[in-house]
Amino acid sequence: MNPKTLKIAKQEDVLLLNKLTRSLEEQINVIQCSDISGKKVETLALQIQSIVDEITCKGLLDLEQFKDKREHIKRLYNNLSLAVIARTKETEKQLNHVRIGKKTLGA
Repeated sequence: MNPKTLKIAKQEDVLLLNKLTRSLEEQINVIQCSDISGKKVETLALQIQSIVDEITCKGLLDLEQFKDKREHIKRLYNNLSLAVIARTKETEKQLNHVRIGKKTLGA
């Protein structure tokens, strides 16, 4: 492999990691700003999974040169988990209001 091929491969790897980062940020934004049950979240999750599969296959996050990216991606996954939990709690609260309303109407 010549140095030019190596440089292109590394650039592609960086682009792949950047794509994962952008997709996670977009998914967090969609969950925080719109309906979690929408198709957009599902579509993003599928796209992210295919990116993660490719990154895992290449072993990119095990490389020392991507240590900062690895940490950033971990933070994004933590933020995503928090966004999902917050949305779930909000949905539970709304369901409780619906149940109370239903009981009131039934009485």
